[in-house]
Amino acid sequence: MLEIDKNCLFFKTKQVYFSNDPFDIKNCQNIQFLYCKKRKDSNGFKQKQELTQIIDLTQELDTIFQEMQRNVKNHIRRAEREGVEIQISKNFDEFYDIYISLFKKKNIISFMDKFGIGKIIPKEIMEKYGTLFVAKYNGEVIVGDVYLEGEDVVFSWAGASKRLSLDKQGKKMVSRASRLCVWKAIEYYKNKGKKEFDLGGMWPIEQEEDDFLKKGINSYKRGFGGKLVTRYNYEKTYSKLYYLLSKINNIRNI
Repeated sequence: MLEIDKNCLFFKTKQVYFSNDPFDIKNCQNIQFLYCKKRKDSNGFKQKQELTQIIDLTQELDTIFQEMQRNVKNHIRRAEREGVEIQISKNFDEFYDIYISLFKKKNIISFMDKFGIGKIIPKEIMEKYGTLFVAKYNGEVIVGDVYLEGEDVVFSWAGASKRLSLDKQGKKMVSRASRLCVWKAIEYYKNKGKKEFDLGGMWPIEQEEDDFLKKGINSYKRGFGGKLVTRYNYEKTYSKLYYLLSKINNIRNI
């Protein structure tokens, strides 16, 4: 189990990963248990069903690779030929500039993100809990992915690239580099003895059919193979003021 502590204004909040059961924690204004494997009837916790794509790391690496879609395998091989380098990096400053720039270009940063209540992960939190993989081309970081590590599970926590700042050819290079970056992370965590590689949230099919961006996200993750599974999120808010601010933030983001 991994507990991530966040201080938002004068609020203390927690996000808990890799836990089977939600439970109360004292001196906390809001707590979220994310991507739990089992559905539980927990008193006072709001429950939400979540879809995610899981790759079984107990398989042989060659089997994992062969189960990927042909275009993904081609992207990976070409990125390797073109000299894209994948590294585990401690330079979160460089990645975070890309991360924030991407969110700004997508216009999805809310005013509550300035106070740590929105969807943006603060850099100091990312650096404390995450493992950063970067893809470099000609010495420049163009893609980054941040992972959370549990005892047996690896979770794709955050990702960003420079694709919205590049020309057509640059976007294609980012597309190839991003897939190689994920593949090298799969390879790394397989060799480290992890059992599951969680690619993160997927949109329900009925939602992706009406939304080009959602369809693109789902298609990207499906390309790596694996299996679509159901997970459960639980949330409990102990502070009425925090609840009100969160509701305001959600309304502004509709």
